[in-house]
Amino acid sequence: MKERLQEKERLLEIIGEQRLVGEVKITGAKNSACHLLVASILTNEECLIHNVPDIMDTEISVNLLRGCGVKIKKLKKNSYSVKANSIKNNELNCQTNIDSRVPAIFLGALAARYKEAIIPQPGGDCIGRRPLDRHLAALESLGYKVNFEENLYSAKAHKLRGSNIFFKKNTHMGTDNVLLAACLIPGITIIKNAAEEPEVDDMINFLNSMGAKIRRIDRRKIRIEGVKKLHGTEYRAIPDRNEAVTFGIAALITGGDIFLRNAIPEHIAAFLDKALEIGGNYNVENSGIRIWSNRKLKAANITTGCHPAFMTDWQPQFTTLLTQSRGVSVIIEKVHSDRFGFINELEKMGAKFHLFNPKITNPEKFYDFDLEEEKQSYHACEVFGPINLRGAEVNAYDIRAGAALVLAALCAKGKTIISGLKHLDRGYENFVEKLTNLKAIIKPA
Repeated sequence: MKERLQEKERLLEIIGEQRLVGEVKITGAKNSACHLLVASILTNEECLIHNVPDIMDTEISVNLLRGCGVKIKKLKKNSYSVKANSIKNNELNCQTNIDSRVPAIFLGALAARYKEAIIPQPGGDCIGRRPLDRHLAALESLGYKVNFEENLYSAKAHKLRGSNIFFKKNTHMGTDNVLLAACLIPGITIIKNAAEEPEVDDMINFLNSMGAKIRRIDRRKIRIEGVKKLHGTEYRAIPDRNEAVTFGIAALITGGDIFLRNAIPEHIAAFLDKALEIGGNYNVENSGIRIWSNRKLKAANITTGCHPAFMTDWQPQFTTLLTQSRGVSVIIEKVHSDRFGFINELEKMGAKFHLFNPKITNPEKFYDFDLEEEKQSYHACEVFGPINLRGAEVNAYDIRAGAALVLAALCAKGKTIISGLKHLDRGYENFVEKLTNLKAIIKPA
């Protein structure tokens, strides 16, 4: 990881107006596989985890685990062995700021293993403030004494017991942290308003394969019966729905035809519905989804939300697609408070937008973020189309914004130079290689 983190800034050159065709293999879910690697420390026995994506967030997870004394090795491409029988450190060794949310998932895992955990302030994408307040409150309900001081989060066992936990706002990683922390605590823990994302169910299935007793008793309610110990397991992470949607949009925006091998229709149903609404086509097959378009697309309105709604991580890519759709589209972002920063870069390519704040009757209930976080941010955007995008020099500020710029470049006239590629490295395995295999014209600049 050190070599990749310290390398010089790379640039990508994309020649647009190429129709993408062919097949792409969707790899393991970033937001699941990295969490499963960390969850493996809840047992002394070996865990084998397959379909782990070869991305920077995986490298960060692996290095942080090794820093705790965990024995972890790559068996083959996308497969890891994790054995935590010699774990020796309950504090993450992070001497520098890590540009990832991965450290946050160590809070529940280390607390469960050591009864005490110390982690640094997580990094990650700049899409609004993302504090761990909800995580800490949940751990406190389980009997941990929690604290945040000098950019360090800590949790120390006091009187552990099963508890009823209610998340005021949806939180995927917060739900995962409670699953990790509570599965070894005596008694029954109930999580109300638990995250419904497929990656959370992947965590539940993984822990159950280790001997945990967890089940979803309602769409947004999870029951955890504490057990004394967990054992080793062999498990395969689910495919990455964000990668599937990104390549699906690549087909739509270029008038292409792409088969998304391994994509699970139920995980991206909200996207598929919108693809049909704007004039795209798809067909579900035994081993994936075929998606295509003739580029005669029309406008649509989208409001992001927690699963099964339209995912916030698809919004920048779909907003880019709507610049090629006839009419005025409206996007309302209700999950993250500051997720429209990428449109400044798209405007360099000729795209036209209007940012505004919609009139919401009960904004405190409507938005999944705390309104006090970013009062000056805009939470909605009008997208005008179709626009003939043109090549420009642009910079990726986060994972999905980077993907959105690549998609814009694929349909733009002329040459686009993209910087900020480290963000794409965090979220997509062999992104450039997969696109070139689909006939995209991309090379280092």
